[in-house]
Amino acid sequence: MTTAAPNPPRPTPAWIPLLIVAGIWAALFLLRISAPPDLLDKDQERPAAYMLDAARNGHWIVQRDDFQNLPGHETLAITSKPPLYTWLGAGLVLLLGRMSAWSFYLPTGLAMLGSALLIWHWGRRYMSPAAGLAAALMLLTSSLGVRMLCQGRTDPLFTFTVTLALLLAFRAWERQGGWVWPWLALAAATLTKGPAGALFVACALGAGLWCRRGDPASPPLRPRLFPGLLLFLALTLGWLLLAYGELGDRLLQKMIGSELVGHAVAKNGHLPGSGLFKPALYLASRYLPWSPLAVLGLVTVFRRPAAAAAERRLERFLACFILGSLAILGLASHQRPDLIMPLLPAASLLGARELTRLPFRRWLHRPAAAWWAAAGTTALLIATYAAYYHGPWSQGEWTAQTVAVRDLAKRLEASFGRRPEIVYAEDAVFALQFYLDTMTPRVPTAEAAGRLQGAKPCLVAVRDVAALQARLPPGTPLHEVDHASLPGAPPVVAVVSNVPLERLRRQPR
Repeated sequence: MTTAAPNPPRPTPAWIPLLIVAGIWAALFLLRISAPPDLLDKDQERPAAYMLDAARNGHWIVQRDDFQNLPGHETLAITSKPPLYTWLGAGLVLLLGRMSAWSFYLPTGLAMLGSALLIWHWGRRYMSPAAGLAAALMLLTSSLGVRMLCQGRTDPLFTFTVTLALLLAFRAWERQGGWVWPWLALAAATLTKGPAGALFVACALGAGLWCRRGDPASPPLRPRLFPGLLLFLALTLGWLLLAYGELGDRLLQKMIGSELVGHAVAKNGHLPGSGLFKPALYLASRYLPWSPLAVLGLVTVFRRPAAAAAERRLERFLACFILGSLAILGLASHQRPDLIMPLLPAASLLGARELTRLPFRRWLHRPAAAWWAAAGTTALLIATYAAYYHGPWSQGEWTAQTVAVRDLAKRLEASFGRRPEIVYAEDAVFALQFYLDTMTPRVPTAEAAGRLQGAKPCLVAVRDVAALQARLPPGTPLHEVDHASLPGAPPVVAVVSNVPLERLRRQPR
């Protein structure tokens, strides 16, 4: 008598991990966007100004910030980055009807989700379903990953485009064809933050020599230049030529001279290579709590290569990418922790594989227990981030100042209607315009004082009210309409007028 063999366990449908990744991303994004804002920190005002310059002033090819009309700032006011992130944000401003936290931060949040889905797909395809899911969750729940969900900078979108180019290049290597797609992804990366993404991905190509020396059966890595390179140049140089036609040599001085060359060579006394190990230290500290697993994953690539040929090629591809990119970042004179962000998806893939191999107790190898352990760890991390961003984070100086400016904007809209006509002095913070959904270039303090001397009622936003008062003739009345400030500190910004507030409120809107 024969006994029927037990049915093998059914594989988990792909939509379940996909739903888990999307759900955790949504929870973290809502956690971040509902926390008090920090627009005044991390130089986020400039990207916001560029978006509003495109959406409100129609400058879609190349943007300038609100300093553009101040003497001596004609070149400094030009955007230092290509416009892809600006275009996405400005498009949302038009779609949603006004500038808001959603239009400003949704592109960065969706870019983080895109990066997580990319490594989930490639992890489950070349490593294991558990490794793919773990990689996506590690990226989203890392300390830097959570912060980047709502960070008004190009780094999250740059990370997504670089990761897309990296994995498309690996697919082209595996299939021995399809090199057009990584070139197009690199064009998107270049239109986000410049050519650094192409250098990072080029580092990964060193895996071709590594695999050929250790595995003669490995397919050759010969990237095809055409027609992908032509499309890359057409898109990137095409935009640069249009921008040059609009602003001329000033554009090259800002983007090439100050930004690209200036960050690569001596900057603020820091010579190239003087911070060689800083990016590695940033990766170890900003990728917590998962950085030890990423380091272990890198070591494993050299000490215990994967048995499967395709997985072995991928791990070497990722290792060359990480180590080469760290070297490039270390050689540059411009050092900033956020610059290591494009390395986190690759580090997540290698670290997640080590996580699935850890020698847990026997009970953890049961599927139900493993799911409960993953759910508990994720819930603990989300609760920790919720306590931080709605606790100590909200008490920070930059956050408190931003909230004060936001509340001032609400009061001004309630008193004077949508987009009130305000003259912005040269020391006024742009955050006020962000929350009022305007993009009005600043004027010199002397010009603002001159407008206050006219017969027409005038509102002026200024930080140093005393300096403005000093530019007015003696005895000229100056009425404070409202201000944003912290207890015991000078105003972050004040709004003053040449007529009393009661008269202003009687003016037709």
